[in-house]
Amino acid sequence: MKNIIFAEVVKQALKERAAGYHVAKFESDRIKINTSTLNVELYKHHNKSAVLELNKIKAFKLTDIDCDLTVKNNALAISDREFFEGAKDDNKIIGIQHIPAGFINAKWLKMTGGPKEVRYYLKGMQFKRENSKLQIVGSDGHQLVMNTAINETGPNFSALIPAEALLILSKLKTSCLMTVTETHAKFTGPDWTIETRLIEHRYPDFSKVFNTTIKGDVDVNRKALIQAIKDVTPFLPPKLQGVILTVTDKTLDFNHQGNTLASVPFINSSGTKASEGVDVAYLLSALECYKDENIMLSFRDGLIQINRDSFQTNIIMGMRL
Repeated sequence: MKNIIFAEVVKQALKERAAGYHVAKFESDRIKINTSTLNVELYKHHNKSAVLELNKIKAFKLTDIDCDLTVKNNALAISDREFFEGAKDDNKIIGIQHIPAGFINAKWLKMTGGPKEVRYYLKGMQFKRENSKLQIVGSDGHQLVMNTAINETGPNFSALIPAEALLILSKLKTSCLMTVTETHAKFTGPDWTIETRLIEHRYPDFSKVFNTTIKGDVDVNRKALIQAIKDVTPFLPPKLQGVILTVTDKTLDFNHQGNTLASVPFINSSGTKASEGVDVAYLLSALECYKDENIMLSFRDGLIQINRDSFQTNIIMGMRL
C-alpha cells in the first residue's frame, strides 16, 4: 500500500528534523510525527499502537509497522501538517487566495536555496498579491523563477512559504484556498489541510533584474536546447559547468575555451548578435519548468531571461568565463 503524501511528510521529517510536528490522518487511524522529540507515533482507533524514533531509521514504509492503516483508493482522505504546535487561527487573516489545481510546480523549488543555504529567507517562495495580481517568486541568488498567472481581487499581502510545504502542495492535484496571517499560512483542499509557519524575513526585491537592457532575443526549440546541454555537460568541469552562449547568424552556439561544443538552430532572432556566460545546470533547471515547444531567450546585461508566455519568467545570472 502506497501513499505519496505520507511518504513525503516522513521524508521531510527525516531530512529537516525541524522543531514542530506533522499529522497525517487515515480515516480513524492517525500518524503523528513529532520532530521535536524525533518520534513517530501511530494511533489505531484513538489508541497508541507504536512509537518509532526518527533518528534510528533511514527509510520508512507502511509495511514496516504492525498496524492496519487504511487508505481509500490509494489516496489520502485527510491530512494535516503543522510545523508549530498551536499554529491555528491565532492571528488575524491578512490575505485569502485561491490556488488552482496543479498550479504549484515542484520544479520551481529547484530555484530556491537548498538545506545548507545560510540565507534562510531564500529557502522558500514569496507569494505576493499586489493590485489583484499574485506574484510567486523563488530564487537561490543565482537563478530566479517568477509566475504571475493568477489574478484575484482582494487586499494586498506578502508571505514567504517554506519549500518543504510547497513540495507537498505540488503533489496534490486539487484546488485549494490559501489563508495567510502575519505568521502562518494554511492551505485547505476538499479533504486535506496543510499549515505552515511563514519564513519571517523581508524577501529581496528582484524587480531591478527585469529592467536591464536587452541585447538580443532568440527563439529556439526547447527540447533541442535541453539535448544540447546534455551533450556538452560531460566535456565541462564538474564544479564549474560554464559555457558562453553566443547568438550567431543562424545558430545558438555553446562555446567553451574557444571551442564550439554544440549548436542549436534558432527559429527567430532579433538579428542582433549577443553572448553571455552561463552555468548550463542552471539553464537546464529553468528549461525544465516549461512544457512549451519553443522558448525565447533574452540576452540582457549580465543575465539571460527565459520567456514563453506572459505569465512565467526565469532568470539565470551570467558568469565571467
